[in-house]
Amino acid sequence: MDNAAVVSPIRKNPCGKPVSSDKRIMIVNAYKSELMKNPNITLRDCRIVISKNLGIGQRTVSNVISEYNTIKTVTSPCKTRQKKPIKIYMMIYNLIQFVDMSIPFGLTRLFRH
Repeated sequence: MDNAAVVSPIRKNPCGKPVSSDKRIMIVNAYKSELMKNPNITLRDCRIVISKNLGIGQRTVSNVISEYNTIKTVTSPCKTRQKKPIKIYMMIYNLIQFVDMSIPFGLTRLFRH
């Protein structure tokens, strides 16, 4: 057996899942190290190399790098739920039906799918 280092396979980030703050910092550090290795590398080539090395999508890498270049910091992803629970919509709908009011135009968008 050779003295070659055994490298574990890259664990890819699942599609649709947010990238954590730690991984965002890893992207920025990889970006900085690629720039130190090759100062003339284009952003596109750098993005492809980082994406392959870290197992994160090219678009995510591009967004994190552009955010870092403009703000000089990395923000953590918002993990709070944007959509209200269905119970609230059902309570509003039942209340409107109980009062026997017609549904205003603004609330009809909530119940259409």
